[in-house]
Amino acid sequence: RTLLLLGNRIKTLPDSVCQLSKLETLWLGDNKLTELPKSFPQLKHLDWHHHCELSSNFEGNPLVNPPLDVCRKGMDAIEQYLKKTPK
Repeated sequence: RTLLLLGNRIKTLPDSVCQLSKLETLWLGDNKLTELPKSFPQLKHLDWHHHCELSSNFEGNPLVNPPLDVCRKGMDAIEQYLKKTPK
């Protein structure tokens, strides 16, 4: 239910992480991520409502696809952004 990947210099998040259907908490802060996989919205059980800072931490990544400000808005915003972005 929890995957902590803080500060590991991760450059890409593999699609296989997005297949973890029971994942509720995902910390990705302080890595080297520039983009999230198109399959990221499959992580339907991430807790975005009550403790966003605890469920998915993107701070400290040079994200451009989607940008960090989009990621801060939660999964709906990320999903909409990724659907509109060709790749």
